[in-house]
Formats: sequence, structure tokens, C-alpha cells
Amino acid sequence: NNQPDVRGAVADARAALDYLIAPAGGLRIDANRIVVGGGSAGGQLAAALGSGLPLVPGATLSAGPRQAGPRPAAQILYNPILDLAPGMPNHHLVVDFWQEVSPFHHIDSAVPPALILVGSQDLEVPVPTMEAFCTAVQTAGGHCEIALYEGQGHGFFNNPEYLEKTNQRILKFLKDLQG
Repeated sequence: NNQPDVRGAVADARAALDYLIAPAGGLRIDANRIVVGGGSAGGQLAAALGSGLPLVPGATLSAGPRQAGPRPAAQILYNPILDLAPGMPNHHLVVDFWQEVSPFHHIDSAVPPALILVGSQDLEVPVPTMEAFCTAVQTAGGHCEIALYEGQGHGFFNNPEYLEKTNQRILKFLKDLQG
């Protein structure tokens, strides 16, 4: 089996966030100020933590009510894989359980503010998908912004030319959230 363990990765990301937030952990971290982020598949994991994905990966949609775990304060999503529905790029990796791991399909009113950084020429995460995600978050009462980088493809932010540009945009987003 050459398919990635997407459900296991989501469970690992959830366990990491839960560990940071756990008051018994003694880490003295302000759980209300945790920001998650990631690029591409890592962006999918960060968005999974912000969405209403179930606490237990592998739960089926017919298993009854599911509760999402604690959420981060904000999400920084670099060209994230947000929609894993049939017909979308990367669906072939999650054919049998895409609904369990697709952040787009678990947007609710508790999704934390999100900043999506994406290139206009990204073939893995098309701009219309990012726009649809933001619209759904806003419709649910949340806050979502897209920073579009013209002419750039997937992973553009790894180019040193864009490192400072994306960092400045992230800082602005976080400062704006503080009011």
C-alpha cells in the first residue's frame, strides 16, 4: 500500500495540538494564542485542526454526532489542500474516506480566522477552491483572507524572493487579529 496514512497524520496533528493545550502538561502555553500553519498537505493538517473534523479519525459519517477537538486561535495556510472531494486534485489518495479528512466539508461556526497564501498558477490547490473555502468560512460567520501571489505555482513560498513577502503578510494578518 503506497497511499499516505492521511487519517493517521490528522490524528497525529490533533494529538500534538491537544498536548499543547492540555493544562496538565505544565507547558504554560496560552491555549488562546496558538496559531497553526502548514503548506500543502501540512496546510490540510492545519486546516483539519481548525475545522469541525471529528476527534476520532476513521469515524464514519453514519456514526452519529461527532465533536471536534479544541481549535487553534488562527490558521496560516500555505497552498493548503482543503477539498478532497471526488474530482479534486489528490482525491485519489483518500477515495474511501475523503469525507473524514476534507477540511472544506467540516466548516462550522467555530473555524478560527484563516489566512491562505496561494499562487495564482497553483495546479494542486486551484484558486477557486481557496475562494470557495473562504466564502464558506465567512458564510459560517468566520474570518478568512486570501493572499494571492500572481504567476506563482505550488510551493512558491519556498523561493527566497517570497519568504519575506509572505512573512510580512502573515505578520499583518496576526496584528490585525489582535485589533
